[in-house]
Amino acid sequence: MSENLQVVRLSTGEELIAKVETVDGAYYKLTDVAYLVPTGENNLGLAPFMSYCNINDGVVIEPKDVMFMLEPIEGLIHQYNLMFKQS
Repeated sequence: MSENLQVVRLSTGEELIAKVETVDGAYYKLTDVAYLVPTGENNLGLAPFMSYCNINDGVVIEPKDVMFMLEPIEGLIHQYNLMFKQS
């Protein structure tokens, strides 16, 4: 299993940033998940993903539900780390 921080575009059009773990090549497990939210001209904010649910153990997503994954830019990584209090 490998885990890394990725921007994930779902087939529904939602964009998330999360730690992504590939499990047995069968599905993705996302932890510390946040929505990417446009906040104005050329700006993004982060919002908690499904804040009304207990997702401390992560969310499982099938590969068919993912359009693509990309590495986030440094500014977004910094904002993510602030949100999840990581250094």
